[in-house]
Amino acid sequence: MRDLLLDTNTLNYILKERQPAVDRLRKARDEGSQFLLASPVHCELNRYLELKGAQRLIRLYRRLVDPWLRCNLSFEDWDSASRLWAEVHRGGRSISDFDLLLATLARKHGAILVTSNTPHFGALGIILEDWTQPIAPLEA
Repeated sequence: MRDLLLDTNTLNYILKERQPAVDRLRKARDEGSQFLLASPVHCELNRYLELKGAQRLIRLYRRLVDPWLRCNLSFEDWDSASRLWAEVHRGGRSISDFDLLLATLARKHGAILVTSNTPHFGALGIILEDWTQPIAPLEA
């Protein structure tokens, strides 16, 4: 069983019924994957839907994530995020605070981060999947 933490962009593709994200979600469900909902992702997606008054998408989103495990940041996670931020910056790179928090939660839970922004998360010690890419024949 795989633990999957979906980034906001991936959830947005699913809500808008974009392929191949929807197919990959179905496949992950069929395989018994566990889905994790990160509090920063919830806030980012929910605030956008509220701003747009997208009530249908809000209802769809809530039904989708209702059974998912909630991932919240503890006080200790902020320390981990600080260490990761410093490590990245010492290496001459930068990372947005939002991406930093997602990476911290993915590392904490040993989850695969599902995002179309894979370059943002390179060399952070987490496994990435991009669901904008079709399922490879060997994965089917």
